[in-house]
Amino acid sequence: LILYLAVGVLSGQDGKLFQGSCSMGWYSSNGRCFKYIAMLSQKATQASVHYLDEHYIINNLIKSYDPAESPTWMGLSDTHKEGRWMWSDGSQVDFTHWNGEQPDNDQDTEDCVLTNWPGGMQWNDLTCSNLFAFVCEVCPTGMF
Repeated sequence: LILYLAVGVLSGQDGKLFQGSCSMGWYSSNGRCFKYIAMLSQKATQASVHYLDEHYIINNLIKSYDPAESPTWMGLSDTHKEGRWMWSDGSQVDFTHWNGEQPDNDQDTEDCVLTNWPGGMQWNDLTCSNLFAFVCEVCPTGMF
């Protein structure tokens, strides 16, 4: 099962999704395009978040396809070096939205990051092999 969503520019928590200059099925924010994919058979961690508004955009995107707002992978991990968080697109980690005591690297196995854990719009580190939906991003000029 694959679901796609295009993300548009959102303003704060009440942001609305719009396509902007993105291809069909993608939504625009700050010069990038976002897509929500619910795929039970694989995981991916691609979207990076650099502003609070982007955090809300991604969570509104998730909610529009998954009203339960289930945990969803983003592109943040510390798989290369524990405690050194990196976005999968290579961009700098300049914004985080951790839940409570997170990240905690529970049992020394949690290297990938979810949003909407547990049941809120905050982030948690978890073992990367868990299967959840994920959010992808591309620049408008590089879309397929």
